[in-house]
Amino acid sequence: KEEEIESKRQEIDIKNQLARQKALDEFQKAQSIEKELSELKNKRGEYDRLDICAPRSGVIQQWNGLTGSDSVKEGDHLFILVPVASELAVEMTIRGNDMPLVHEGDPVRLQFEGWPAVQFVGWPSVAIGTFGGKVNRVFPTDDGNGNFKVLVTADNHFKRENGWPDDRYLRQGVRANGWVLLQEVPLGYELWRQLNGFPPTAAAKPGKEEKTAKIKLPKE
Repeated sequence: KEEEIESKRQEIDIKNQLARQKALDEFQKAQSIEKELSELKNKRGEYDRLDICAPRSGVIQQWNGLTGSDSVKEGDHLFILVPVASELAVEMTIRGNDMPLVHEGDPVRLQFEGWPAVQFVGWPSVAIGTFGGKVNRVFPTDDGNGNFKVLVTADNHFKRENGWPDDRYLRQGVRANGWVLLQEVPLGYELWRQLNGFPPTAAAKPGKEEKTAKIKLPKE
């Protein structure tokens, strides 16, 4: 019996040694895998540094003559990226003489290049081929030549209108003519003003009536 017990103990010791050896082998394999993962992460980080992301989503419009074997240096222009515009706006240029008449929120009629239109001065409701808009922003300073810029966004003036043309036809950079609509006046008055060459008058803002200055007379 003692021999059997000793034999069993030896078998148990052998099995324990084999189990420890297997555990050591598995531990070494795990360390090797962790080392490989660390190397892969470092390589991935190096590759990520090579990727240059644009600040905005867009479409590459033009490559600047680069082929597969060309080398570039810092500061070289590689391509032209056109950003994707979710909302379209028209940048209009207005003479400084007319700027006092333009305010944010004023209605604007627009004629886009490539869209035939007929605009009747002083009669926007019968215009054909024009699109509605409103002054969204007025730039605070001029462009250096005495002209000012305003941004016009889409705005429907009449029930028959349904925004601007689709972006498949209305591309970025398309030129446009715009008419800022002022206060409504009788048709006869507008014809009289045009014939006499008088300038238009600015519409008074509601709730802002001009106060007549009071002059105090000296007491006798």
